[in-house]
Amino acid sequence: MRLFENPIFITQRRLVHRAGVLPLLLGAVLIGVSMVAALYYHLAWDKWDNQSWHPSASELGHEYYAWLLVLQAFALVVGGFSRISRTLVEERKAGLLDSNRLSPLKSSDLVLGYWLGSALREFYIAVALVPVGLAIVLIAKLPLELWLGTQLLLFSSGLFFGLLAVLAGMAMARAQGGVGMVAVLLLMVPITIGATRFALSNFLLPVYAAVHMFHPSGYNSERWASWVGFYGVTVPPLVYTLVMQAVFGCLAWRGAVRKFGNPNHPALLRSEVLVLYGLLVIFQYGLIWEWRHSDTNVWHFGELCAVHGCLLFLGAVLLTPQLLHPEEGRIVARQLGVRAYRWVLWESGPCTAIALAAIACAGLLTQYVNLPWSLPWHRGARYLMVAVNAFIVLLTFALLLEICRLLFRRKAIGFFALALFVLYGLPFLLSLTFMSQTPMKFSIATPGVAAMAERNFDDLHYFWVATGVHLVIVAALAGEWASSWRRWLGHATAAPVA
Repeated sequence: MRLFENPIFITQRRLVHRAGVLPLLLGAVLIGVSMVAALYYHLAWDKWDNQSWHPSASELGHEYYAWLLVLQAFALVVGGFSRISRTLVEERKAGLLDSNRLSPLKSSDLVLGYWLGSALREFYIAVALVPVGLAIVLIAKLPLELWLGTQLLLFSSGLFFGLLAVLAGMAMARAQGGVGMVAVLLLMVPITIGATRFALSNFLLPVYAAVHMFHPSGYNSERWASWVGFYGVTVPPLVYTLVMQAVFGCLAWRGAVRKFGNPNHPALLRSEVLVLYGLLVIFQYGLIWEWRHSDTNVWHFGELCAVHGCLLFLGAVLLTPQLLHPEEGRIVARQLGVRAYRWVLWESGPCTAIALAAIACAGLLTQYVNLPWSLPWHRGARYLMVAVNAFIVLLTFALLLEICRLLFRRKAIGFFALALFVLYGLPFLLSLTFMSQTPMKFSIATPGVAAMAERNFDDLHYFWVATGVHLVIVAALAGEWASSWRRWLGHATAAPVA
């Protein structure tokens, strides 16, 4: 179906136009014209002012154009995300979304209509400021590639976050959640990771362009074209960002279409979760490859630990929707009978956790291929400890949550949080209490980090002992998990059908 024949898009466009667009457009144009006039006046003032130093036209142009991009990004990315998610939440509460789902329209048509129709007002504002940006670039004699590249990144980011907003709108309980989510993404993430070229999120936002294209030294086309390395291969940042947004946008599109088809189903299938996690691992480790294998041959322990820890955290986040709920096991037990336990073994969270841990270890192996250590057995021993710890972390997360769901039902989250605190956080508190590092070494989160951060491998014998203890804990949890599922499936098959 064509976009302008889509009933959802037509309805959303009518609602946007009915609410009024002209005052906002006139306000945006007035702000843009004021910025152009201010830049022109500033440049004209510097010509006849007798001060010894003045900023160059390029520096002034960068400053004014950067502020214009901030306005465009706030309108298109932040405002668009909030508008789309708010529209979906409100229509879902009012029942309009369910009636649209019952119409002959395909799920893809529904996604397309809400995606491109709900944020038309914000799109109009961003488009109205495009010629203003061109005027600033021409007045300051900046290269046209700067204007073309930044505008392309801006609108591609708006489309990408619009798809994420569709997913968020189908999952959020409140309409106010969109602004807070985008604020965290745009403000906290760059502060945390320093807006470097080695963080994957800086290209999805894209923060990298905002920081490095507006360097105080001015625009440098050579640096912009050859700044990012991907496993030793030079990739233009603009291409890298667009490819990543397109790849992850395709996964977001599939998730949104599936949620519109059935809101009770997870957005991504297990195979798609594995593909998504694999892409995150490949892209992130590809970015830090250039840093790892630099001419200085310096091993950056802290950066690799941070990347590995973040990927394990993302693995746990992606793993949570894939964990089985007891009611799913009950339904399957009624359908499959004695074969339900085999289905649980294959479709359960621990099986997915093993696959995610294997992907994380495979990505980390690319960084361990050419370690600068002289003794080769050190390389294998360190990697073995990190790999085993990755499996332990994700397996304990999956086993604990499913066990708590089976045993405690409504109180599952509280007992799950308590178990995580005992296994992860309590050893650190004991270390602070007794002023000893020994309890800390038995935290599940410690051995993998220590294997990458400790330069003296001979001091890691405590962590090998801790790893053995953790394997015993995982084995005990796996036994309890298996027996809990057997009891639950047995009760489900024995209960009479209502």
